[in-house]
Amino acid sequence: MKKSFILILSVGAYAVFALAAATISAQETVVKEESPAEKKKIEFRGFLPPYYKDVVTPQQRDKIYEIQESYKETIRELEEQVKALRAERDLKIEQTLTTKQLAQVKAKQQEAAEKRAEKALERKEATLGLTPPGGNESLP
Repeated sequence: MKKSFILILSVGAYAVFALAAATISAQETVVKEESPAEKKKIEFRGFLPPYYKDVVTPQQRDKIYEIQESYKETIRELEEQVKALRAERDLKIEQTLTTKQLAQVKAKQQEAAEKRAEKALERKEATLGLTPPGGNESLP
């Protein structure tokens, strides 16, 4: 009785897998060709400011995306300038410290980075259920 049940179960499982494989292979992949206008429209895809989504028309939405695209390169260049200025500022600030003071600051920065990494790992483990929230090592 057990052998016939296992045989029937095996044949049934094989049939299900065969049917699934046949269905998947029979499906054709349809590739939709996008026109240049559709591609261009996707390139202009930006974001709407808060609370605009339910208020603007599709034409206004497209216009907002175009405006954002027109400022995109200028903003990127300015952000690079700000990044360079901050690096220059931070270097000048560090140059005001003695070697000993700079070593102390770097040590504190390293310690803080390690604590952040440890907290991130604890959160990840808690999310995965490896440890209870709060980092207690004893599991019930």
